[in-house]
Amino acid sequence: MTIKKTPEIAVIGIDGGTWDLILPWAEQGLLPNFGRLVKEGSRGNLQSTIPPVTAPSWTSFMTGKNPGKHGLYDFFETDYDTYKINYTCASSCKAKTLWKILSDRGKRVGVINVPMTYPPEEVSGYMISGMDTPDVDSPFIYPSSLKEEIWKNVGEIRLDIHHLGYMNNDRKRSKVLKELIDLEKSRLKLILYLLEKHPVDVFMVVFNATDQVQHHFWHYMDSTHHYFDEKAAKAFGTAVFRIYQCIDDILGILLRTFPEETNIVLMSDHGFGPTSPRFFYVNRYLEKIGILSVKSTEKSISGTFSTLMGRVDSFLRSNLTPDLKRKIAKLFPRARAKLESYLFFSMLDWSKTKAYAIEISPTSPTIWVNLEGRNHEGIVKQKEYNDVVEFIRQSLYALKDPLDGSQIVSKVYRKEEIYHGKERDKAPDLILSWWDGKGFTVKQSYPRFSDKDNSIVEYHSGVMRGGKDWSGTHTLNGMFLFYGKHIERGKRIEGANIFDLAPTILYLLKEAVPDDMDGVVLTEIFEKSKEGLDPVGYKSVPPDNDDKTVSAYSEEDRLKIRKRLQGLGYL
Repeated sequence: MTIKKTPEIAVIGIDGGTWDLILPWAEQGLLPNFGRLVKEGSRGNLQSTIPPVTAPSWTSFMTGKNPGKHGLYDFFETDYDTYKINYTCASSCKAKTLWKILSDRGKRVGVINVPMTYPPEEVSGYMISGMDTPDVDSPFIYPSSLKEEIWKNVGEIRLDIHHLGYMNNDRKRSKVLKELIDLEKSRLKLILYLLEKHPVDVFMVVFNATDQVQHHFWHYMDSTHHYFDEKAAKAFGTAVFRIYQCIDDILGILLRTFPEETNIVLMSDHGFGPTSPRFFYVNRYLEKIGILSVKSTEKSISGTFSTLMGRVDSFLRSNLTPDLKRKIAKLFPRARAKLESYLFFSMLDWSKTKAYAIEISPTSPTIWVNLEGRNHEGIVKQKEYNDVVEFIRQSLYALKDPLDGSQIVSKVYRKEEIYHGKERDKAPDLILSWWDGKGFTVKQSYPRFSDKDNSIVEYHSGVMRGGKDWSGTHTLNGMFLFYGKHIERGKRIEGANIFDLAPTILYLLKEAVPDDMDGVVLTEIFEKSKEGLDPVGYKSVPPDNDDKTVSAYSEEDRLKIRKRLQGLGYL
């Protein structure tokens, strides 16, 4: 294939990619294309956002800014007026992205499948949104005219993996692995077509299969894992490797496709590792220390109703065809969306609740103060805020493991410790480090069926529920690598942050870096000539505008996103 115009830079995202797996396999010659780039490029660990969650991580990469400036902290955010959960997308981001900056400076960009890019921006070039796209009927391709062209010449773009959330037997697990590989191969076909027919100056694509396979298949390759299944490991012990091998093959094709003049950037949004065997019921603990209060009349009513709905939902998901599921979902999207918020918040007695955690996601043990003047039914006065926050913080540090006496939460961050900017008020007040040390997995505290069912910390017992439980989870250190002209060969870089990639890419393009970015240019990756490096240029920019809407999702879209995130295991 001949590319009409050489991309100056190609950014290849390996979602959840980790050197912990790539380097040993590359050294064994099992991932030759990764191995070649490691030998010929500059690489290092890439610290993710705190917490290392997909939505803020990719957004921080695209903006070069911390969440306190761009305002996107998770897949969801709370409405202080209604306590309702809203799902986030690109419209939630209040900062200018790398793609818009480059477009405004006359560069053509091509962006494929980057998370948190829905709805797509009006860029110079094209943008095909990522995992925050509701479905294929949504306007997730810019320009819209490109959709018909892709469907005609490449085929329909698939967004979902069938069975991923419902892998309750080996047949479905095998199907998922095949679908993951087929999906990435079809994405390669799309990439090659667009590179040939729609040349750009800067290109980016994200491959998701690595993240998904590590979430659901990690325990098959890890004999020390609490979910390890020796019998099943014979069939699926190489599942994670097979996906990395698939990406390595695709990487080889892309390396042969891009001319020598193209600089390659590999990156991931976070790292990966095994889940903790510990489960932590955060809201139960807040109730125990007198910070949260539950309506006694709601314990049994909401609990029974929630359980019944969950069982019906699980049965329908496991037994109906995908077409029937979609038809049924369209019949009651508003009712289901409202029911979700009701069940989550209706049990709390806000007149006695000083703080609460949103436990709908295993990667979001964040605590929110019920602050007067900010929250609709807030009871904590501003002058009491610091005392409440510090009481919760010290109480969390005092919580010990019932088995070995170790700390459950090794670090509790106040939002002002890690975020800064005009969007910081949207941040949770306390962030718990579930990824550090022995770690923990968040569990939903309610419904609780009796006063005896009041555990704060539990250990895994029983087998893994395929598709519903994770065996692999995010870690703080992702990966990055730069390869190409003017890049040092075989160099290891320390201390890089995900904020640093956007300014480094701009510097590589000889573009000035906006002076409001938090990241710095990673000058260590560049060859040192006799004349030295060009100085980093900065450009004064006006403050980011905040004219983007809170959410681009309709009630029906909201249900679709909920189901997608649930199927992936994020809810």
